[in-house]
Amino acid sequence: VIQPAPLYDTVNDIATQILANEKIMYNLTDLRTQDNYTFEHSVNVCVLSLMTGKSLGYTRDQLLALGVGAILHDLGKVKIPFEILNKPDRLSEEEFSLVMEHTRHGHNMIKALEYLGEVPATIAYQHHENYDGSGYPNGISGHQFNEFAQIAALADRFDALTANRPYRQAFPPYEAYEMCAGAGNYLFKDMFITAFLYNIAAYPTGTLVELNNRMIGEVTETKKGYSLFPKVRILLNEDWTPVPRQFEGPL
Repeated sequence: VIQPAPLYDTVNDIATQILANEKIMYNLTDLRTQDNYTFEHSVNVCVLSLMTGKSLGYTRDQLLALGVGAILHDLGKVKIPFEILNKPDRLSEEEFSLVMEHTRHGHNMIKALEYLGEVPATIAYQHHENYDGSGYPNGISGHQFNEFAQIAALADRFDALTANRPYRQAFPPYEAYEMCAGAGNYLFKDMFITAFLYNIAAYPTGTLVELNNRMIGEVTETKKGYSLFPKVRILLNEDWTPVPRQFEGPL
């Protein structure tokens, strides 16, 4: 049984921290763990969704509804056999059909809890739909794809791409960033992608990068809104020998 008070307290705490910190930046090295994937994934999706909602100017009530829906978006997976969810090989058609049902299960479970409202139920139901109608369970498109569900779906897609799964290795953050950037008005409405990527560090702090001049550096900071232009500490020359004196500059 989902207890409403602790749930809203948790989302409210997350929202409060995000709203109070203008410089907050999503950094995968801070949030990603490999244990309890579904739980950690749900928290990450909540954080990413709230940051996007903040960038869009959502009210406190809108953020709470979005956050609750985002943290519960995969609730229906409790109805799916664990061995199917974590199968290391390609799913059969029958198995994939069972997995797709988690959206309906989640919707029905949340709808039964009337105190949670319509938005969280809609997010659970639509978070695998696509703007062009190619998603599931109903293949809806355009304005039928609820904006709160689009935000949670985008956060879900990005976080899933950057996680190690039984059937594939995680994509580097910059590759996931590029995949999402290329999905404007295709998988998601462009305005939501713009708001989402505003908060994403394509090269998280600590990432080693090779510059155009073949020098090697370490990312030390990414300013909000400048996701592709982090500050880098130069460590190695183009021949991979240590630089005489380390220095910082933009990528």
